Amino acid sequence: MAIVKGGRAMPLETNFDDRFIKCIPQLMNCAAFAKQLRDSIGGSVSDWADERKRSDLLQSATNEGTLFDDAFNTYNECAETVLTLGWTGGSAGNSGAIWLHNCEGIYIITSSDIDDMGPFLSLEDALKEECFHVAPPEPELDSAVLPEERLLAIARGVADWVNGGSIRINSELYEVAGDKLIPSDEK
Repeated sequence: MAIVKGGRAMPLETNFDDRFIKCIPQLMNCAAFAKQLRDSIGGSVSDWADERKRSDLLQSATNEGTLFDDAFNTYNECAETVLTLGWTGGSAGNSGAIWLHNCEGIYIITSSDIDDMGPFLSLEDALKEECFHVAPPEPELDSAVLPEERLLAIARGVADWVNGGSIRINSELYEVAGDKLIPSDEK
């Protein structure tokens, strides 16, 4: 499997850091990201406007080993949280969360329990990851961005269909009823 970028495929065999760094040109389209990364790496605005000088600044940060950290910290500050999937297992160590972020069409999955995943070039690609297709204990989905229909579709992947579980979606409780998720006050 590979991520297609500008007609080229980025093999998933590369590590997360390398794949993320390849997304910096697209992320630079976000004014806030570009400004914060410039401030973090240094160099004048005119240096960043000159393609050769910008390339030299990025290469220098790469050589110093700071480019990924600077860019990823900037991404985390600028990105919008698209979706949060949380769960509570009832005992120590069985609770956690997954966050899906987006900045300039670059989606990243971060978690309290698993390594960062991505980058993904679409929401659909990110939602194909296994973490959105396994039923955790007492799942909760939250999003201020996605419409209810989309959240219900995502919830179908994490609800416990075998044991007739429930899931909270934006604080509203839904329960498994046959092959449907219905608000608990309708059951």
